[in-house]
Amino acid sequence: MDRADPAGEESGEATRALILVTVGGTRLGVPLASVAEVTRLPPVTRVPGLPHWVRGLVNLRGRLVAVLDVAKLLGVSAAPTTSGRQRVLVVSGDGLSAGIGVDSVGGVAEVSAAGVEALPAGLSSQAAAFLAGTAVVAGTPVALLDVPAVLQARSTLPSARSRSAS
Repeated sequence: MDRADPAGEESGEATRALILVTVGGTRLGVPLASVAEVTRLPPVTRVPGLPHWVRGLVNLRGRLVAVLDVAKLLGVSAAPTTSGRQRVLVVSGDGLSAGIGVDSVGGVAEVSAAGVEALPAGLSSQAAAFLAGTAVVAGTPVALLDVPAVLQARSTLPSARSRSAS
């Protein structure tokens, strides 16, 4: 396990466990506490009429899960991926859940609360809306995904009732 601040545990400093992922060539840290499951990305069924940042639905052991394309939410270019390497992280919070499609999973790391820095100036407002800060993990910068913000984007989708009423 990578550790951003191994002394943090001994000093009693609060740490945050992250799952490190790559999306469109960008390294992201997803709070481990928000992740219910990590699995291979099964076949995705596209649903007409949904925003471009929703890949579609997947069947995870009989449960339908909407998969969001975080690269499109963040405004980063999708990187070519090797078939079979893509994963889906099922995240939840505030009574909402969704899948987040990622290109690869790189392990788990811990960062200290003091090691989390503000987003850099000049970052697009589109990306800033879904990021909670940055940290350095094993000498490499990592953007921290704001899972509640991503899930709130999901909640703006029209429900089946509102589509059938029109």
